[in-house]
Amino acid sequence: MAYLALILDWVLYVAVWPVLLTAGVWHAVQTDRLALVLAIYFGGYVLWSVVGAFAVRNWRLVLLSPWLVVMDWAQRAVFIHGAIKAIVEPTSDCRWESPARVATASASSSGGGEV
Repeated sequence: MAYLALILDWVLYVAVWPVLLTAGVWHAVQTDRLALVLAIYFGGYVLWSVVGAFAVRNWRLVLLSPWLVVMDWAQRAVFIHGAIKAIVEPTSDCRWESPARVATASASSSGGGEV
């Protein structure tokens, strides 16, 4: 169940938020409120960097707020690239076989009792 919740969180993070942001920016352009929408958007990153700086008592984090935006969108791009690559070029058949060294180590440690 936790695995499915994590996947749902990733889907919401990667797909839904950019769609909502695009719709909001499009609406803001239509109503001439783009500056307000962008100020709210970037203000959210500044607010969360202040919360993080307060939590770790490192106030230089607030100055890194612009990089939080860049890193957030870079992470989304990596998620999307990874998902597409996993679908197009799967590299695993979802089966795990214990390597011989693990099987040998577990067999020798269970029988001898030596340290």
